[in-house]
Amino acid sequence: MSETDKTSTPHTSFILSDEVAEKITYNNDGLVPAIIQEKGTGQVLMMAWMNKESLERSLATGRTWFWSRSRKEYWCKGETSGDRQYIREGFRNAIEARDGRKKAPGIRVPRVCK
Repeated sequence: MSETDKTSTPHTSFILSDEVAEKITYNNDGLVPAIIQEKGTGQVLMMAWMNKESLERSLATGRTWFWSRSRKEYWCKGETSGDRQYIREGFRNAIEARDGRKKAPGIRVPRVCK
């Protein structure tokens, strides 16, 4: 990964089709687990909960937004720690990557940016 990729603060928004949005299965609390992986390696960085609003915020801003079950509030990864995450791609289900490797559902981010 280039030095630019580590430190840039791109704003990329994503569009979620109605067809895909309807297929997202939320639990009884209206939450879905979001698995955050480093885009280049596939290493799992974290798991956190999203509800419909935090998913929409994430897609609109290109940053990872989550719902805190304990604090009952939204939080954007990196606002306190400085370890910001910028979304590069996302998947609802496991898929086959172009290189043939299986990828788990979740959100891919570049290495955490400060």
